[in-house]
Amino acid sequence: MTGFPAYEATTAAVRSLERLSERTGVPVGELSEALDLLADGAELPADKADLLMDAIKQSSPEPEPENLIGLKQKQTDLLAKKAF
Repeated sequence: MTGFPAYEATTAAVRSLERLSERTGVPVGELSEALDLLADGAELPADKADLLMDAIKQSSPEPEPENLIGLKQKQTDLLAKKAF
């Protein structure tokens, strides 16, 4: 026995799911099930899609106010170009 996991990518994925679960409060099993459906190309039921969207929102930082101003300026520039 080497003391190393057989599949390092699997171990890393499990640790990532555990960290996401801790940050969002969504059970690991529910995250795993929803991600498996997504990876299999299956249609996600609304509750699974909502679960993933909530986890993404909870783990995404809020944009800084100065970044919002820059974003709004870019949106305005794009709209102005589109008008022509």
